[in-house]
Amino acid sequence: MGTWQGHGQYRRQRYLEEYEIVGPVASDFHRPMSAYLNELASLGCRLREIVEPGLNPVVVAEAELSIPGIESYVHLPNVLVVSAEAPA
Repeated sequence: MGTWQGHGQYRRQRYLEEYEIVGPVASDFHRPMSAYLNELASLGCRLREIVEPGLNPVVVAEAELSIPGIESYVHLPNVLVVSAEAPA
């Protein structure tokens, strides 16, 4: 199971680590937010915006039968979107 329900305890206990969960279609790579933001800082980038979107409830309602546990991603973001500007 590639959902929060299947890996929640694992992810809570290992949040500060970087790891991969191999899935049937693609891998899920976990890194703490600090890993991404510190990398941008080390490159001298300026942060412009950070967004952690949850899934659209309408999309989740359509997918619930085929993807058990997907409803957790409405309130628990699985994606971090960072907009940064490289130094001039």
